Amino acid sequence: MGEGPLTRVLSVCGPVPPGERTSEPLDDRLRDDAALAEIELTSRLMIAASGAAEPLSQEEIDGLLGIAPDA
Repeated sequence: MGEGPLTRVLSVCGPVPPGERTSEPLDDRLRDDAALAEIELTSRLMIAASGAAEPLSQEEIDGLLGIAPDA
């Protein structure tokens, strides 16, 4: 497998270990896991796009978002 956007993102960000919190909110009642997940995905796309020499393909975007390719 070549040096694609996902590889570049993981080399910069590294994988997040299961169960590891990336930030500590002051009050867990205010925690919004859906919003945090969206922020994580958006961050990965921004990092990959900023390091790409040309626009990301739909396949690369799907890979970054964890979407399985059509069978």
